[in-house]
Amino acid sequence: MEVLIDFFIRNPWLLIIVIGIVTSLSGKKKKPEQEQTPNRPARPQQRPTVREVYRQAMQEMTEASKPPVDEASMLMEEELARNQEHKAELERAKLYQKKQKQLERIKAAKPVLPIEDNSSPIYNTNLQFDQQRLVDGIIMSEVLGPPRARKNMYRSGVRR
Repeated sequence: MEVLIDFFIRNPWLLIIVIGIVTSLSGKKKKPEQEQTPNRPARPQQRPTVREVYRQAMQEMTEASKPPVDEASMLMEEELARNQEHKAELERAKLYQKKQKQLERIKAAKPVLPIEDNSSPIYNTNLQFDQQRLVDGIIMSEVLGPPRARKNMYRSGVRR
């Protein structure tokens, strides 16, 4: 017996192989035993939970408490919807007429004169600029342009 123990201590790989063979043989014996166990019986149908029973009862109560829908009430609802649509159309027509009257007043107050090519500075091709007018134009563009805080400083080349 002592010789056998010394032999396995000197050859640990052989000991591992023997243990593996023994465990695999014992595993094969257990599997048929597990197959022999009877299957569990099928689960009985689940009974409805209290929450489901409560929901069903509430639905039945709300359906029972609803008044029966008759044709007269449906016709009244349809007529009410048509009346509301008609009122909305009348309101839009009144608003449109009011806007038209305002436009007519504006047109009557200021007669629109056609722009003639020779009277408009836009169409004038003989523009002459001197140094003072250019300076004034640059100043006015700075005054009338967007504020400095709104300008993108990185685009203009200025860095903070």
